[in-house]
Amino acid sequence: MLLEEIAAAARAAARHETKTAALVRLLRRIGEPAVVFTEYRDTLRHLQRALGRPAALLHGGLTREERAAAIAHWAALCRGNHQAIAGGDPWREMWMNGTGEIVERYDAEIIAMKNAATAAVHILVTLEFHEDLLPDHVLGALRRSPPSWCYWVRPHPVNQRRRLAQAESILTHARVRHVDARRVVEMPLFGILRHVDCHVTVNISSVILEAEDFGVPSVACGPMATEYYPEQIKRGSLKVAFETEEILDAIKSQLLNHTNVIRRPRPKPKDAMLRLLTLNPVRT
Repeated sequence: MLLEEIAAAARAAARHETKTAALVRLLRRIGEPAVVFTEYRDTLRHLQRALGRPAALLHGGLTREERAAAIAHWAALCRGNHQAIAGGDPWREMWMNGTGEIVERYDAEIIAMKNAATAAVHILVTLEFHEDLLPDHVLGALRRSPPSWCYWVRPHPVNQRRRLAQAESILTHARVRHVDARRVVEMPLFGILRHVDCHVTVNISSVILEAEDFGVPSVACGPMATEYYPEQIKRGSLKVAFETEEILDAIKSQLLNHTNVIRRPRPKPKDAMLRLLTLNPVRT
């Protein structure tokens, strides 16, 4: 009964959302394509439904090609000649190719950290910023891991500094074998992905996509992963697990799958620049 009353109250509040109503009126009044930013993906989808007209969605769960398609859809609604080009990511490409002074310097530091840990398996764990830092079912899996596993725990960038000490305290108290979280956040994410065997996220994370680019399989412990990353699940680069034993089994399975992860084809920045240079200029 109480839950029904709460749901009814939520529906009533939704009918009187002044911010949403004001935004819808504004967009209808100006009659121009516009970009709207939200903090959460659920808000994004809610606004799309409220608008009741075609809208392109961009969020961290999309691949580079999906983002380009969304931008192209939006650009098609604009006046003039617009075209979206998937330009690639020079920073990511540098790390994937393993070239450059920066890569060499951080490679040396991360390898030294791995050697100091004296572990056979290294696993990156990414945390959420608005959920429990380390939910019991995830922490339980970390605690029951084989002694040869070592975890690299990385709080979300949004509130990283504030939650670092908390993460380190939880891991130490639970006697989870891990690299000092303060050192982990000092290392570039792509640098870490070059040297770990698996990635675990306590809920969902765009690191799932980035890990796949580096040939690293992932395990997601949140139910929304099936909605946001169906292609990764289909390809086998992602497994979803919710219970402690399921998470452990999924990690073990992904460790066996480490060499079989199919890396997505990615656009090259050089190719994108050549396309830009050969496009006809926009005439107004």
